[in-house]
Amino acid sequence: MWAKHGAHLGELVRYADDFVVMCRSAQAREESQRRIEHVLGRLGLKLHGRRRGA
Repeated sequence: MWAKHGAHLGELVRYADDFVVMCRSAQAREESQRRIEHVLGRLGLKLHGRRRGA
């Protein structure tokens, strides 16, 4: 899903049960976070607050 809809925002790296999105700009980071929070919210999940941000 990320490759089709979010790859232009940054590279998504998955490991174990976690992931990181590496973005080139703060604007891309904010948009990535918004999209990820939307998808996770539809699944009844949310990002852990201590790990968000640049």
